[in-house]
Amino acid sequence: MSDSLGAHLPAKLPRQTFELAEFDPFVGAQPPAPSAAASVKTIAVAEAPPPPPSPPPARYRYLGQMTDPSGAQRMFLGKDDTMVPIEPGTALDDGYVVDAVETDAIRLRHPPTGTQISITVPPPEEEARR
Repeated sequence: MSDSLGAHLPAKLPRQTFELAEFDPFVGAQPPAPSAAASVKTIAVAEAPPPPPSPPPARYRYLGQMTDPSGAQRMFLGKDDTMVPIEPGTALDDGYVVDAVETDAIRLRHPPTGTQISITVPPPEEEARR
């Protein structure tokens, strides 16, 4: 039986050549290389600028006003349990600056952000009832 099998087999097998593999199983699948057009689009897209910084909360409130012995009118703001005497140009500890002291409002500005706020000054008759 083994004699009949050997008669059908060639004495030497032909040498086969193989093409290089397109996929390396040890590296895994790789994304395709970007085309020149895709890289131009990536460069052309600009990042949006970050949002402007927000000012710290203004925790000041109107406390009152008085006339000092020299006759000058003084105004006071309160922050937490601290009384702060103010006049135009006073720099407050949160970065705010007093822009104006008017009869009906105190105007504050936060220079780094340009934010402006107004603190209402009650009319004199309301203040007397406090």
